[in-house]
Amino acid sequence: MRFRRAVVGVLTAVVLAGCVAGAPSPAGVQSGSSPGPGASQGDSRATPFPPPGTVAAATPLATPPGATAPTPEPTAPGIAADSATSPHTFIDGAHHTQLLVYLDPDVAHFGEFSFAAKGAGLFWNVRPATVDIAGEHSVTVRYEGPGTVDEAASLDFVFGLNRSSGSTQPVSIRLEAQIDPITSAATADLWTGGAHYSLVVRPPAHNADQALAAMLDAYRTEDWSALYDLFYSQVRTQVSRAEFVAQIAAAASGWPLVDAQVVSPITYGSGQAGFFTAVAQVRVTYSRLGATRTDLSQAVLLWENGAWALLTLGSGPTPAPS
Repeated sequence: MRFRRAVVGVLTAVVLAGCVAGAPSPAGVQSGSSPGPGASQGDSRATPFPPPGTVAAATPLATPPGATAPTPEPTAPGIAADSATSPHTFIDGAHHTQLLVYLDPDVAHFGEFSFAAKGAGLFWNVRPATVDIAGEHSVTVRYEGPGTVDEAASLDFVFGLNRSSGSTQPVSIRLEAQIDPITSAATADLWTGGAHYSLVVRPPAHNADQALAAMLDAYRTEDWSALYDLFYSQVRTQVSRAEFVAQIAAAASGWPLVDAQVVSPITYGSGQAGFFTAVAQVRVTYSRLGATRTDLSQAVLLWENGAWALLTLGSGPTPAPS
């Protein structure tokens, strides 16, 4: 049991717990619920939309969206962040831009948006944005007029955990965005003061099995350096390879890994929270002094910079029989 906590949950216990401040907890990393009965993985949401052709505008903003709180996430696996009342967030890690926008006409924040750009700050609209809903896969957001910018805001282009500095100033902005709320694809452009910022987000391929296989190979061969390369960027930025390898090697000492297998279908998140995840159950078996123990662990992968990277590997809901 002690070894399981130290090694199977190594990312939570050794890395994330003390080294990656601000990252979502393992219980809150899914970017969307798993598909319900009769739903496909790529179309797992049931966000209501008005009839095609509807054009509507939001009420004036009271607070900047996305400036003082994290992008909404599930509180536990399977609890949807993509309910009708939640905003859609789109993060472009290549351009270091981010768009958060409310697309449901039935909520008070409908049409509110914020746009973050590295080196420029966090922008949001002051007057209502126009939202043209041509269909559930096609929504256009347009805005031109007065806005507000927080040039010193803390911006996160991995999970969208933005924080306002509290210092803002007025600015003129123009936004044009084309959004597919179902697949979480989007393109957006923001112009302000002669500067132009672009955002392009495309949903990832459902091929996380390749990254999972590489992770299991690293565990089977105890190649902790290879495992380090499979983790997402914030881990590799804040934890050195030498420290990572040394801590895992020490924890694994005396408990050889007998086998590790993926034992569930991979569940892909919808991406509405701004980042895409893939989740699978992994069965791991260890041996010591002739005794074996088998446990279920939950592997969570994050789509980052065009590839699947390991986000967490922690204990699953129930132990597997030995």
